[in-house]
Amino acid sequence: MYNPNDDEFISKEEYLEAKNNGVSTSLLRDRIRNLCWEKRRAITTPPRVNKRINLLELESLAKEHGISYDILRHRISRGWDEQEAATTPPILDAKEKFKGRTILRG
Repeated sequence: MYNPNDDEFISKEEYLEAKNNGVSTSLLRDRIRNLCWEKRRAITTPPRVNKRINLLELESLAKEHGISYDILRHRISRGWDEQEAATTPPILDAKEKFKGRTILRG
């Protein structure tokens, strides 16, 4: 049993405050007891939101703009906005830029 004077003791009021901040009881306990966060920080810091992106939905949009699935995934992992990642045309390499052009040499 935890001692109320112990830093690891979490009162009902603290659990309630954490809950109002979106912090679950298990996350609060983990932050305080395992991660050694200060109580105030553990209670008031909202949990990180995992941004789940449905790449399959974006994939068809990307294909319409000539963007491969790998490029789409790479752009999103680098912080691109999903819409921009799926619609910004890829930069062509030097061979692609000059494909089909006649290069005059002096």
